[in-house]
Amino acid sequence: MSERDAARVVTITDSTHSDHSSANNQDNFLSYSGGDPDHLEGRGGQDVYVIQNGCSKAHISNIDPFEKLDRVLVKSDYKSLGVELVSQDSLVILSNEAAMKIELLDWFVNSTYQHLVVETADGITCTVPTSKDEFMKNMNLLPFEMRFTEQSCKDEFHTTLNLNKKPLKNVHKVVARPKSCIVSVIGNALGNHIDLGSTSAAKR
Repeated sequence: MSERDAARVVTITDSTHSDHSSANNQDNFLSYSGGDPDHLEGRGGQDVYVIQNGCSKAHISNIDPFEKLDRVLVKSDYKSLGVELVSQDSLVILSNEAAMKIELLDWFVNSTYQHLVVETADGITCTVPTSKDEFMKNMNLLPFEMRFTEQSCKDEFHTTLNLNKKPLKNVHKVVARPKSCIVSVIGNALGNHIDLGSTSAAKR
C-alpha cells in the first residue's frame, strides 16, 4: 500500500498474531481480538479502539499534540474492571471476567497521552486517573456518564442510582430508558443531565 493510500485508511482490524498498528490523521476505528501483545498507536483524529475480551494484551500509545478525544470500547462491565500501575509512567486496565489487559503507555507523561475515555459493556463512560495522586485516591476508572439499558435491569424491577456515592460520585449525565424496570436517580451537585425518556422511570 502506498503512503498516500495508507493516509486514507479509516478501519483497521487485527490478525491472530502480534500486530503493530499506527493510526493516521483520520477518525480511525481499530478493532483487536488477539495477539500478545497488539501494539496500537494513535495519531490525529478521534480514534475508537475496540478491545475484545479475547485480546489478552493490548498496548496503546495514544499521543496526539491536538488532544482530540479518543474512545476505548471494552466488552466487560464496569464492576469487573480495575486499574494498576505497571511502571513509572504507564498503567493497565484489567478485567476479572475476561482475559483482557490494556496497557496505556506513557499515560502519566503529560496530557498529550491522556485524551481518551473508556466505554464499558454496561453503558458506563469513564475517565482514567490523570495523576498518580488521583490514581491512589480512587484506584479505579472514574464514571462520568451512564446509559442504563434493558440489559442493566437484570433481575431487579426497581433500581436506584445514587450519584452521591462511589463509584458514581463523578457522574453528571444519566440516560435511562428501560421498559422492563423502574429507575430512580438521586442527583449530586454536578448540575446533572438526567434523561429518563417517556418510560415509567422515576427521578428524585
